[in-house]
Amino acid sequence: QIECSLSYEIPLFNGILDYLKTENIGVMSWSPLGLYFKLDTQKKRRITKIINPLCEKYSSSEAQLLLAWLLYHPSKIYPVVGTTSSERLKKAIEATEINLDLTDWFLLLEASMGKPLP
Repeated sequence: QIECSLSYEIPLFNGILDYLKTENIGVMSWSPLGLYFKLDTQKKRRITKIINPLCEKYSSSEAQLLLAWLLYHPSKIYPVVGTTSSERLKKAIEATEINLDLTDWFLLLEASMGKPLP
């Protein structure tokens, strides 16, 4: 298990996901929603600006899009959802049905990073 989320995107750039994929090692992410719902930061405000219109586009919640963002990654990251609420689990499972556009995935990543990708 690694820490990886839209608000903690470091594993996308530090080589860990590349290594795990190359070695065919499954990836699980603890705290897949990151600090998005816990702290009001500049990063969260940037993400919120992008994610809110996407919630309408995909008829989903912010939490579902945060999970869909992780699930879209080619490393096949499996989020560890830390809830016992049947409603939250149902919503998390529904995130697997979101077909996120590649452009939207990168818009979210750039919002998290606070700058465009080169």
